[in-house]
Formats: sequence, structure tokens, C-alpha cells
Amino acid sequence: MGDAIVALIRTVVPAIVGSAIAWLIAQGVDLDADDVETIGVAVVTICIGLYYFLVTLLERKVNPAFGWLLGYATPPTYPSPRPTTVDQVQDNEGHL
Repeated sequence: MGDAIVALIRTVVPAIVGSAIAWLIAQGVDLDADDVETIGVAVVTICIGLYYFLVTLLERKVNPAFGWLLGYATPPTYPSPRPTTVDQVQDNEGHL
């Protein structure tokens, strides 16, 4: 599977899980109609961030198998950037 797809999966899964957690929390909360949208957006964002943080922490510190909780067992790998040297940016006369 391509790294772009892996990265997408590992971004979307926490959004879905975090949104579901926020929705479950909101089922027991009675708020004014004006406050529901503002607080709801904040709660969803916090739930997504916390879920992603906790799963990546478990994946790094406890067991890489926790990566499955992000939808794919391993994080994407990206190639290292090619090093640039002064020689590559000099013109034909040796000027930078």
C-alpha cells in the first residue's frame, strides 16, 4: 500500500473515532442551541487529538501493534531528502 494511502488512513481513522467519542459524550449533555455548535467543534477536535496522541504514544512506547488503532499497523515511511552540496548550487563559473 502506498505511503500516501497509509497516511490518509492514519489521519481519517482518528477523526472518525474522535468524532464518535465526542458524539457519545454529547448524548448526556444538555446545552443551549447557541452553545452546541461551538462546544461541539471544540470537543470533537480535542477528542481527535487526544485519541491520536494516545495511540501513537502506545505504538511507540508499548507495542507497535497499537498502530492498528489508527487503521494501519505501521506509519508511512518517507524517503530522506537528498543532500544538497555547495557544488550543486554553484553556477558554471563556480559562483554561488
